[in-house]
Amino acid sequence: MSFGTYNFPSFKQKSKELNRLIKQAEVGWKIEQPILQNAGLDRGMKVLDLACGPGITSTYIAQLVDTGTVLGLDLNPDFITLANQYKETYQINNVYFQEGDAYQLNLPQKDYDFTYARFLFQHLEHPQNIMTNVWQHLKKDGTFCIMDIDDTWLTIYPTPPSFETLKQQAADAQKVKGGDRFVGRKLAYYMKKAGFEDVQTTVLTVSMDDLGVKTFLDITTAFKLEQITQLTNATNFDLSTIYEFCENHPVTGLVGVFIVTGKKGND
Repeated sequence: MSFGTYNFPSFKQKSKELNRLIKQAEVGWKIEQPILQNAGLDRGMKVLDLACGPGITSTYIAQLVDTGTVLGLDLNPDFITLANQYKETYQINNVYFQEGDAYQLNLPQKDYDFTYARFLFQHLEHPQNIMTNVWQHLKKDGTFCIMDIDDTWLTIYPTPPSFETLKQQAADAQKVKGGDRFVGRKLAYYMKKAGFEDVQTTVLTVSMDDLGVKTFLDITTAFKLEQITQLTNATNFDLSTIYEFCENHPVTGLVGVFIVTGKKGND
């Protein structure tokens, strides 16, 4: 079992990170829904949501597939508990959650019409293994859809003091544990190597104007502090200076989100 570079149980500010995940899921759904539908997600499908976290996106997907079903899988038992609570609160009856490792999918092979991995691959030391695993568990003509980041596309201008240093040190910290803040550009290659066909990549830019200053920074930047604490030479950052700079200057901010889809052809 490996949490990769995202080990929620080790976070110093768990409630803050959970709030970030919830906000990210709720804000992002209006973007993700048409992406998933364009990728072929449809009523009646059997869907696997890898690294589902607290399960919010899984429940949204369940409502889209209607008569279909969704299985949300995550390594963290705390997330599975939260996901089941969320399911019960909103009475979504066609979504299920279980603890599980994407590296060792103890699930029936050739069983899923659609698999989704949302902000998972940036945390993986062996991404190719996951690609192969997903391929084996999809039905013929099944779809794999990945949404992830590439920090080259994360920019703020004018640049707040220490922002670029924070980005670099967060990338270095994830790399030490096998993660990759620049995985977006590599996903299509990994997918083709695993045998997927009709692989397509789209880069969606989301701006600070779209989200507002605080939400943009909460989602894209605040999390990085949990990463850099793993570095022995980490700088002691004060995030408030970045927030204050962006709130008090006419800045522009952009983040690039990579959406990569592929189809499983013949075995």
